[in-house]
Amino acid sequence: MVPVRHLTKRYRAVTAVDDPSVEVGPARVTGFLGPNGAGQTTALRILPDLAAAAGGAAAISLITWERSDMSSQQSINPGAGPLARAARLGLWALPVWAALLFVSTLTHQPNPKTDLAGWSRYVTTPEFLASHLVASIVGAAIGALGLIALGAVLASRGHPRAGLWVIVTGVVANVVSSAVFGIAAFAQPAIGRDYLAGHTAQARLLVNTVVNGGWTNVTAIPSGLLLAASVVIAGVAVARTGSLPRAAGIGFAFSIVLFSIGALQDNFLETIAGVLMIASTVWIAAAAGRRGALAPAASHPGTRQSKPAAAR
Repeated sequence: MVPVRHLTKRYRAVTAVDDPSVEVGPARVTGFLGPNGAGQTTALRILPDLAAAAGGAAAISLITWERSDMSSQQSINPGAGPLARAARLGLWALPVWAALLFVSTLTHQPNPKTDLAGWSRYVTTPEFLASHLVASIVGAAIGALGLIALGAVLASRGHPRAGLWVIVTGVVANVVSSAVFGIAAFAQPAIGRDYLAGHTAQARLLVNTVVNGGWTNVTAIPSGLLLAASVVIAGVAVARTGSLPRAAGIGFAFSIVLFSIGALQDNFLETIAGVLMIASTVWIAAAAGRRGALAPAASHPGTRQSKPAAAR
C-alpha cells in the first residue's frame, strides 16, 4: 500500500509537486504519468525519504527493510514513527505554557523604586511565591519542552534548520530565564520581609543591587531576546510549512512581539498577547495532530488534470 496525501514540494518560488493525492493498492502495476518537469521524479524521491516534502504525507507500508528494526512506515515517513507522534503530543505543552504566561499578566507588582512598601507587601504573599514557582519556573520548563516538540515537528515537515534554531534558542532562553525567576521567587520575598521588619536602608540597597541590578538585567535581557527569536522563527516556519495553519503561525510569532512590548510598558498588551498565544498554539497542536498520521487517501476518479503529476 502506497498512500499519498496532498504532497507538496517547493524549490524556492517553483512548486515541483503540487498537492497530488492517490492510493496505490498492493499487487498492482501503476503508472505515474505527466509531462517532463511535472514532478514525477521528485514525488518518487519523497517516498524513500531521499527528498523532504514541504507539505502533505506519503509512505510505503506493509514493507520492512532488511537492515532496520523499524517498519518502513516509520523509517520512510518522518511523521509516522513513535518519536514523531510524541513530538505532536508534546505540542500541547505550548498552550499550557501560554496559559501560564497569561495568568502571570493578570496581576502586576508595584514598582519598588516608587512604592517599596507596597512592593514589599506584594512579594511576601504566598500567592506571589506560588505564581513564580508554578507559572514562571515550572512554566519555563513546560515552554522548553513545547518548543523542542515544535522544532521536531518542523524538522519532520521539511524545515530542519528552522526546527533546530527553535530548539536551541528556546531551550537556552528558558534555562537562562529560570535564573531570573529564581531571584524573583526566593530573593524578593526575603528583601520584602527585610523592609517590613524596619531595615529600610538595607532593603533599598538590595532592591537596587539584586532586583534591578546590572547582572540581573544582563541575564534577563538576552534570555528575553532569545525567547522572542525562538517564537518568531517557529511562527514563521509554521506559516511556511503548507501543512500547518498559516494564520496560527503568524499569530504565534506576533504574540511574542506584542508580549514583549507589553512587558516593557507593563500594561494590558501582555494579557492580549497571552490570549493570542493560547489560541495560536492550540490551533497548531490540533492541526498537527489531525494531519500528522497518514490516513489512507480515497481514490478520486475526477482528479484535476492541471496538477503537475497524476498517478494512473
